Amino acid sequence: AVAVAAFWLCRADPPGGQAAGMRARGESALGRGDYAAAQAAYAEAAGLEPESLESLLGLASACSARRRFSEAASALEQASRLPQLGPAEWLRVSRAFGGARAPERSLQACEAALDQDPGLAEAWFDQAQVLADLGREAEAEAAYRQAESLGRAGAATCRRLAELFAHRGAL
Repeated sequence: AVAVAAFWLCRADPPGGQAAGMRARGESALGRGDYAAAQAAYAEAAGLEPESLESLLGLASACSARRRFSEAASALEQASRLPQLGPAEWLRVSRAFGGARAPERSLQACEAALDQDPGLAEAWFDQAQVLADLGREAEAEAAYRQAESLGRAGAATCRRLAELFAHRGAL
């Protein structure tokens, strides 16, 4: 154990530093629109730190940008198994599943966020949007109303409710 610690102390860039550097490269590549380079950098970061939510979300984002939705979903499945996910992290995973064209998994991640924090208005709002996109209008309306009751009554909420009512012929 001492030899391993000494080895890492002598190295200029320990594994965490390498992963952070690769994430920075991935973020930069995403910003430039070089999605292949971003995917490669985030994949390397995730390999170095397989329990890094940031690496996995970045990898999913790069894959989605390249329209490699199954690869994005695979990274997000790995992220979903991380033990440290709280409501905010579940919400980020949910949104990433949406970007990966996996609405059912997006909905499940919203539900995980709400299981941990039923008062998270943003999760209710996101859940309502996913439900509406899935054609589950009555459930979407209930989720929008819950978001509204928790203080998320912005213009987007009102617009989506109006769209639902119009679609159902209630307006």
